[in-house]
Amino acid sequence: MRDSIIHKAHSIIATDIKKHFKLTYENLIPVTNSTLFAFIFWTKRKKTLLKFDGYYQTDCYIEKGDDERTQDYLRFYSDGKVINVGTDCEGSINDLKNWFNISAEQVGKGDFEIKGRRISFSTKSKTGIVKYRGRIKKDGEIKLKWKSLINGSRGHNSYKFIAVTGLT
Repeated sequence: MRDSIIHKAHSIIATDIKKHFKLTYENLIPVTNSTLFAFIFWTKRKKTLLKFDGYYQTDCYIEKGDDERTQDYLRFYSDGKVINVGTDCEGSINDLKNWFNISAEQVGKGDFEIKGRRISFSTKSKTGIVKYRGRIKKDGEIKLKWKSLINGSRGHNSYKFIAVTGLT
């Protein structure tokens, strides 16, 4: 089995490692090949730019033509998935904990990609698709520009990480 994993990893490295490599650092057994080790280290570092044990949230804001305050949330998963939702500012983080997860019907879902400190993803919900792109700052804050394919609106937000215990 070890030989087949190493052979598969070498094949992937030879083609397009960033795009096709699906194994995580923790799932691989130690190998002596320095190229493979360097890639494993790079993969682990890339994924640690984001935190997976909480939510990224915006400050409350008021959209044009609306009098209700809104707040947006993102949640990233270590397997490359991302979810998003916008809520009113009345609730708390603990209110989200009960339903803001990958299996919830009311959230937008997608896959994220990181290149250096740049991040991009699209989320699809029942109402349509929103595209995001931006940067992960050194302090962990994420600055994103977004475009709604639902209504054509555009904007930008800053997301700060909030650790949440007991997430499923």
